[in-house]
Amino acid sequence: AAEQAATELALADGAKDVSASFLWTGANGVTIRRSYTLSRGDYALKVRDDVVNRGTAAWSGHVYRQLSRVPHDIKRSMFNPETFAFSGAAWYTPEDKFQKAAFSDFLDEKPPATEVQGVWIGMLQHHFATAWVPRETDQQVRLETSVTTHDGVPLYSIRSIAAPLDVAPGASSTHLSRLWVGPKLQAPMAKLAPSLKLIVDYGVFTFIAQPLFWLLSWLHLLLGNWGWAIIAIVVVLKA
Repeated sequence: AAEQAATELALADGAKDVSASFLWTGANGVTIRRSYTLSRGDYALKVRDDVVNRGTAAWSGHVYRQLSRVPHDIKRSMFNPETFAFSGAAWYTPEDKFQKAAFSDFLDEKPPATEVQGVWIGMLQHHFATAWVPRETDQQVRLETSVTTHDGVPLYSIRSIAAPLDVAPGASSTHLSRLWVGPKLQAPMAKLAPSLKLIVDYGVFTFIAQPLFWLLSWLHLLLGNWGWAIIAIVVVLKA
């Protein structure tokens, strides 16, 4: 079992970045330092893994990212937007593009069984999303979904597992990834990965909804208030 050997927290008044690192040391001389960095005004957590092999034998392991979720109970009503909003896992591959699996279809909707590259995985709900976005887009990974039990309730998980990582004695390796945790803001998500903006899924009415959202965003930029922007777009559509 992994044991937290050291914890470092760097936080200063007015600092742009907040960072924390955790160090694990194995009996075989291998150390893994995981560092988290969050920039002010950003929803993407930068994650860095540094593997150093100070032992006498080669070390091998898999870099994997996972998201798990226990769905919350929804009081279904025609007046509750959560009733109609998607809630579940999502993934993107260059071959199959954006795909998703609602919790109700988790056992039927599966990611590709072959190893793929240039992928990200996510968990979505109405206004918010969490997504693992690797920096190494050429890395071969295998995607998996599973349903287990946590405290007597279903636990839904999606994970990406990279090919084996071999670190020779005296060598080191570094892996970088980003974890988006926050609202579905299309422009910042697109900067993280162009395909990540597909998390905002307009469905079959994309050809209508996407231009309307662009107009609404432009009016918000002009007026500085979403309420007035909504009123303004209604006036524009009426005209």
